[in-house]
Amino acid sequence: MKTLAGILDETSLRLIEATSRSQINKRLTGGTSTGVAVICCSEMCNINSVFPADPKLPIFTWQNLGGCVDDCGGLEDLVASKQISDIIVYGHYGCEIIEVGLRSDPSANGPSTNIYKEVIRRVSGTRNAIKERFGDKFDKHVFQRAVEDFVLRELSELLKLPKISKAAQEGTLKFHAWINHDDTMENATYDPQTESFWVFPDDECH
Repeated sequence: MKTLAGILDETSLRLIEATSRSQINKRLTGGTSTGVAVICCSEMCNINSVFPADPKLPIFTWQNLGGCVDDCGGLEDLVASKQISDIIVYGHYGCEIIEVGLRSDPSANGPSTNIYKEVIRRVSGTRNAIKERFGDKFDKHVFQRAVEDFVLRELSELLKLPKISKAAQEGTLKFHAWINHDDTMENATYDPQTESFWVFPDDECH
């Protein structure tokens, strides 16, 4: 099924590359990638197993609540200094942070902790889109669509950052949207041509 429409415009879609985890790793180990920036959720404890176990490889990782772009301090400077040639916004199906944000009612008198409020803020765009499309229905299918929506929204925000936008226009930076299957460790990649996430054959788990 196609992802929710209207998140990425045609210009943004042209900047996204459908690239498998295996292909990115070949770029890293082969030296054709200057560096890879990974923006991912703090829940992704398996992130180190996704890439080659070589501390010398230029892999920069930001892990935060949900994998939000606005927590990636220093990323723009790395891009401007051409230390980064690929950026991956990396979500995961089964993300508890997104689930909490979806199930929360911002208008209700719920928990008032700062972290709870922050989760609601970060997921609000996705929550509104999911509500509009699916109403109060909430099952595995809807949850997966929400994770995909969230990842693409963060990628859209990333493309608005001045130094990153400039690098994109110059063609020195490639963008990727990935989602990890928590249960199988397969890696779904966003394909702008089909506007959907799918698992490349070289990322399938056997």
